Amino acid sequence: MRKTIKTLVCSMLGLSMALAQNPQTGKVVRIDPRLDELVSADAKIEKIADGFTFTEGPLWSTEGNYLLFTDIPKSLIYKWQDGKASVFRDSTNRANGLTFDMEGRLIVCEEQTRCISRIEKDGTRTVLAATYKGKKFNSPNDVIVRSDGTIYFTDPPYGLPKADEDTAKQLPYNGIYRIKNGVVTLEEKGMYRPNGIAFSPDESYIYIGNLDSGREVWATYDVTQEGSFKKGFIFFDATNYTVKGNPDGLKVDSKGNVYATGPDGIWVLSPEGEHLGGILFPEMPSNCAWGDADGKTLYVTARTGIYRIRMNVAGILPGPKPASEVIGNKK
Repeated sequence: MRKTIKTLVCSMLGLSMALAQNPQTGKVVRIDPRLDELVSADAKIEKIADGFTFTEGPLWSTEGNYLLFTDIPKSLIYKWQDGKASVFRDSTNRANGLTFDMEGRLIVCEEQTRCISRIEKDGTRTVLAATYKGKKFNSPNDVIVRSDGTIYFTDPPYGLPKADEDTAKQLPYNGIYRIKNGVVTLEEKGMYRPNGIAFSPDESYIYIGNLDSGREVWATYDVTQEGSFKKGFIFFDATNYTVKGNPDGLKVDSKGNVYATGPDGIWVLSPEGEHLGGILFPEMPSNCAWGDADGKTLYVTARTGIYRIRMNVAGILPGPKPASEVIGNKK
C-alpha cells in the first residue's frame, strides 16, 4: 500500500479541463480502467440541496434513513430526507465534522467551543473532551469512531481567527488525538494542518489529509490493537498540482479505495496509493459520506450545495457494528 510520492500535474489538469467543459453537473474522469469497477463513467452527479453558506460533515443515518450535514458559519446541523433539507439542530457552536458512535449517538467537532461533544438520544449535549493537559484544543475538525468505541479527531487551527498566530491558541502544534475510556492521548503532532480522517476497512490503519498549501499530502498511520499510532507514511502526494484546492475530508469504501476531497474535486485512490481518477463538481467539495440502504451512494458537501452520485461499490457506514466486526472480536 505504501507506494509513494506521485506527481499529478497532467492528470489533474485533465480533470480541471473536463469540468470546464461540463460545469453544471460535474463529471467522472477515468485515469485508470479500474475506476470503472467503482463508478460508471456516465454516473449522474445530482445536486440535491443548495442555498447554504459552507457545508461540511456529511453523515448518513442508517437508523433514520437520512443525511446530516453542517453549515459551519450558520452554526447549524441540517437533516436531508425525502428530498428536503430542514434544521436538525441549531446553536451548534460552529459544528464541523460529524460521526456516530457505536450506540448511534452523534459525535460533533465544535469549532467555537473547541471541543468534542456527544448528542445523547434525548437531545442533551455532553462534552467528551475540550483540553489536552489543561490546554484548550485549537478547533476540532473531523472525527471517526473505531468499532471498540475509541474516538479519533484532527485539531487544526481553522476555527481561530488568526489560525496559528491567534493569541487564543494554547497548544503549540496541530494534533491528532485519541479518546479512549475518557482519556485523551496525543497521537501525532508533526502534521501542519491535519484535516480529514478515515479508517481502512479492517481499522488497521488511518488515513489523514494535510491541508497545507505547498505540502498537499494524504498520510497513513498503522494503528495497534490497543489503538495507538505506529509509524506514519505518505500515502499520496499531490503537492505538484496546478489546480486549486487542498486535501480536506475523505472516506473509504469496503474494498479499501480512498475518496479524498482535494484539489479540483474528489480524488479516487487505490489501497496501494494509485490515482484511479476523479469526480468533479461545480463547487469545490469539502467532504463526502456513504449513504442509502445499500451504502452505494456517495453524498458530497461542496460549499453552498449538497450533491450525490451512485457508485458500483459500497462504502463504510459509521455507527453500531455487529459483534463480529468489533476490534478484539475479529478473527
